[in-house]
Amino acid sequence: MKSFAPRSVLMWHSSAISVLILAQLVVIVSESFGHERLMGLSDLFKMNNEQSIPAYFSSLALLAAGACAFAVAQKPAIDEYERRRWVIAAVIFIFLGVDEAVSIHEKINMIVREMNPDSRFRVYGIVIYILAAVAAVPFFFTWWLGQSAPVRALMAGAAAVFVGSAGGIDLIEVEWLFRGAGSDSGLSRGLLSLLEEAGEMAGVALFLNAFLRRFVELGGGAIGVEIVAETRSESARRMQVLV
Repeated sequence: MKSFAPRSVLMWHSSAISVLILAQLVVIVSESFGHERLMGLSDLFKMNNEQSIPAYFSSLALLAAGACAFAVAQKPAIDEYERRRWVIAAVIFIFLGVDEAVSIHEKINMIVREMNPDSRFRVYGIVIYILAAVAAVPFFFTWWLGQSAPVRALMAGAAAVFVGSAGGIDLIEVEWLFRGAGSDSGLSRGLLSLLEEAGEMAGVALFLNAFLRRFVELGGGAIGVEIVAETRSESARRMQVLV
């Protein structure tokens, strides 16, 4: 089985993000010259589009972070308090991965706008997530303090970048840009989307690196699933999680 160090994973993850940023810049420049479709490739690589390559990439990264957090929770070296926090962290990241794929908070925004079209406030879905993030701080604070210094630093940086991008820049994009300070498309929209989505991707990359570092601190191992075929001496198939 091929092995990877956390630093190598971060390097490849960052390289993939850089490629997606470059693709978004190509889309922005092309649109500024009036080429909005690029034979369908524009929609495929726009970072603010649903069902696009950046959206699915972000979803997979969040799910990977959730899987890694769950793998840490299975380590026998940690106590029950830390184990519960890691399981909850895993659930949160898996939910965020699903949200990124199916756009749950965007759909909340759409429902609110349909119910109250005259409302000047358009981002209820994001605000709910921001409030949840604030409420999570005291819940996870002691758990965070118990991590090693490198893991703590990575988690703090990841949280600042991810929440600042997913929350702060999104508020600017929707509440400021759509009120008339900018247009629904074009250079300003493209650059704001680039800052938001690239920041979210960078935050998730740092979270994943932090979780992998903690996993290695606890002894490392494989993260995956081994399916063992049924034999005559077995009454059922066995599934073993390798952590």
